[in-house]
Amino acid sequence: MKKVLLPLLAIVVLAMAACSGGSGDPKGVAKKFFEAFKSMDIDEAAKHATKDSKSMLDMMKMGMSFAPVNKDSLKQEMAKQKIEYGDAVINGDEATVSVSVDGKDKTDFKLKKEDGAWKVAFDKNTLMSMGKDKMKQQGASTEELEEAQKALDGLNSDTVRSALEEAGKAIDSLSKQ
Repeated sequence: MKKVLLPLLAIVVLAMAACSGGSGDPKGVAKKFFEAFKSMDIDEAAKHATKDSKSMLDMMKMGMSFAPVNKDSLKQEMAKQKIEYGDAVINGDEATVSVSVDGKDKTDFKLKKEDGAWKVAFDKNTLMSMGKDKMKQQGASTEELEEAQKALDGLNSDTVRSALEEAGKAIDSLSKQ
């Protein structure tokens, strides 16, 4: 009886862990990340992102804080969107999960293992690589890809942060008039 129960119990525990969408399942992590993103909870999304993603998520959070009026309408629009997830393709400590919104624009998002848990890679380099891949899929020329790369290379977190702060000041001064 023990010989039958122990393997059966192990199978049940493994099945429950696989279905839980925890940090051991790239697809589940992607779902948690994008559901948090969809509800505009950047702090929650950050829990499911790589450490390298922090500066990009911080910039997004800062940008959203400058436009609180638009945040509610954007949140309502995002709530209407249906996000679909493909199966995870795992290759060692990296994985990809296809994500599409309303059945369009399928994008393969990268995940990486950090401290034994899957995390969405939402850092500048990964997003740049994904953007270039999208441009290639849409038939962009080599020259267009090189121009886009140069423009992106000029961006850094300090430049973007400074631009966002200036935009925030401009919005504040307009709202006071």
